[in-house]
Amino acid sequence: MNKEIVKQIIKESQEIKFPKIVPRDIEIPLSSQKIIAITGPRRSGKTYLLFSLMQKLISCKVLPERILYINFDDPR
Repeated sequence: MNKEIVKQIIKESQEIKFPKIVPRDIEIPLSSQKIIAITGPRRSGKTYLLFSLMQKLISCKVLPERILYINFDDPR
């Protein structure tokens, strides 16, 4: 993957429009200084959980430019 494609993917991630999110019972602490891995079978809601976390970060005054989401299924 070349640098221009990566730049384009990052730019697109800053313009993401969140779909309607259904609240989940799981709570992931946003103040943790640890790396958190979200694993599970396909189509189990991992991406929507990430979108929910991203929305929560934005509502806590984190600038969207400080949040990066990359979909590694992107064929580019």
